[in-house]
Amino acid sequence: MAPYILIGIVAVVGLLGWGIPGLIGGGVVGYALAFLLGETYNKIQGGAVPRKAREALIARLLAEDLETVQAALPGRSGQALYSALDDAINILGRRAISLSPNNSVVWTDRVVLAAVEFLILEQPTPAARALYQAIGKWIAVDWYG
Repeated sequence: MAPYILIGIVAVVGLLGWGIPGLIGGGVVGYALAFLLGETYNKIQGGAVPRKAREALIARLLAEDLETVQAALPGRSGQALYSALDDAINILGRRAISLSPNNSVVWTDRVVLAAVEFLILEQPTPAARALYQAIGKWIAVDWYG
């Protein structure tokens, strides 16, 4: 929602200052500005899911479901394993964002767990499905009690 507002504001300013060509140019500039601000915010935050939440979830997965993690991500250890789990959690965050009807409910249990269910169904192997089941289990316990 916020990117559309920014695009609209910049386009209206362009319209007021330069007419129809300003409207079109303002729309393009607004889109580029919204994209850059979004990317910057994503870099600062570290991904779709806040960094602290990802780190806590990864620690929980490695402590409680190590066999599941190793089965889903065979041959990975150390930083490669951590990065793969980080990517899986960010994929979940992006899916939750895409499923959410608006920004105020994106991190509610209903939306996040629906994203987990969609990702489980999309996984090609039983081990990958089990990994997302474990992620969903620990999100339900740690985030929503």
